[in-house]
Parts: sequence; structure tokens; C-alpha cells
Amino acid sequence: MSPAPGDLAAVPCAVCGGTDAPLFHEESGYAIVRCRGCGFVYVNPRPPPAHRAVHHRDYLPSAPEEVESWRRMMDRVVRGAVSAVRRAVPPPARVLDVGCGYGFLLAALREEGYAVEGLEVGAPGLAWARGKLGLEVRDSLLEEAGLAAGAYDAVAAFYVIEHVHDPRAFLAECRRILRPGGLLMLRWPHSTPLVRLTRPFADLRLYDVPSHLQDFSPRTLGRLLRATGFGEVRHGIGGFTAPEWRLARWAAAAGGLAAEALAWATRGHLLLPGPSKTTTARAAGNAS
Repeated sequence: MSPAPGDLAAVPCAVCGGTDAPLFHEESGYAIVRCRGCGFVYVNPRPPPAHRAVHHRDYLPSAPEEVESWRRMMDRVVRGAVSAVRRAVPPPARVLDVGCGYGFLLAALREEGYAVEGLEVGAPGLAWARGKLGLEVRDSLLEEAGLAAGAYDAVAAFYVIEHVHDPRAFLAECRRILRPGGLLMLRWPHSTPLVRLTRPFADLRLYDVPSHLQDFSPRTLGRLLRATGFGEVRHGIGGFTAPEWRLARWAAAAGGLAAEALAWATRGHLLLPGPSKTTTARAAGNAS
């Protein structure tokens, strides 16, 4: 469900607070702007905060064969995430997965000995994570969950930050619930380079609005993380998805392998624009 035009609200840049953001692209009737001050790309005006929970209630498919297809698609990314968490915080650390979907990452971490919890507002994901995997998952957005400060050793949020109405507030809440030195792991799409490449030829709707409300780059996400109490920010590829459709799977594998090879050859200094990224950061100092 899309909001009526009158329900849209203008917002400043979440990264630098600027308001000088000319039109960069249009998709599905929404304006996507680019901040002159820092280069952040975001939907403006955008749906109100309440739109998020309603819109994502049935965002995921529910048929068992579709869930299994999703599991296969995300398998490489999940395995990479488990390895990254294991290197950063040993079990039995307490891990929260925000927007945990069907719970595949949580189940994999549980097998490694971690104490795991999840948050999810999508009904199909909640039903699968709780009923099929037996996971402790709350039906709540992070910003409304009322979690205790410093309660977690690690927080994961895969393909979530592009959806939130206020990414600065979202990251600040991640920092608040992490212990000092705790790990934050984000997975996010990097669509703007692909839009620039393809829009002279076709409108592929790569931004997926109004589901996605912003498109980060390593630079803009790093700046926002540091502004919200994080340090040791590192961006990487973190694996790639394997879509069910054969051509899409081949394209994802080609782009993902090339991105991983470039990142490995340059020790992470060069990341291929376009493929999704995984970012890790450490909670600095005391939570506010």
C-alpha cells in the first residue's frame, strides 16, 4: 500500500542535515534526491514513519517453497556473516538480529552457541522463525521495542537500513543497545551506481521505492555511523545472493565474484560499485 501524495513528508539529509538536495531520479512517482553537501541519495518527500510497519507486514512470501528459495538465495551471505560474528565476538555472546526475516541468520548463530533474539514485523517471517525454527522473535520495529541499554554484544540488521524513515535515529538506537565495543553488522544495497549506468537505456526501478527510502554509499554510511557513536567502520562485500531465476543468479555471481576479488586484491580499499555491501562497526565509548 502506497500513501497518498498528501501524506508525504519532506525531510532533511540524514547524514549532514542539509536541505539543498536537488532531484536525482524519479521512480514509481517518488522523487529521489541527492544532497549537495554530502552526496547522500534519499527519497524526499517520503511516506510517514507509520507506513513502514504496515507496508512490510506482508513484504516476505509465505509459501514453503518460496521460503526455501529465499534460504538458498541468502545462504552465502549468512555463512559469511556467521564467520564475521565469530571473529569479532565469541559465543555465548548475546546477538540481536533486527528485521530478521525468516530467522536463517539467527538459527545459524544459535548452532554456533550464541544467545540469539530477533525483531521482525513481517507476518510470514515471524511465523517461520517462531514456528519452524523455534526462535525468540518479537513483533516490533527496533525503535519501538524498548530494549535495555547495553544489552547486546552484537546487533545485525541485514537489508533494513534502506527501509527506515530516520536512519540516524535507527543507528543511534543500535548504539544504545550495544555494550561499548559491541559489534554492529549491516547489509545494504548499493543501487545508485547501477541506476547511473542503466537509466539512459531503461527504468529498471532499482531503488524499489517506497520500500527503500535511501541508498547509502560506503562514504555516506561511514559518516553517519561515526556521527552516531561508532568507530572501526569497515566496508566489505560479505558474499552475494543467489536468486532463483537463472540469469539473475548468473549476473549476481559474476558481479559478486568480481567484487570479492577486487576487495581481496586491494585488502578492502577498493569496492566494486553496485553490489550489496556488508559494513561492520564497533560501538564506541558509553551509550547515550
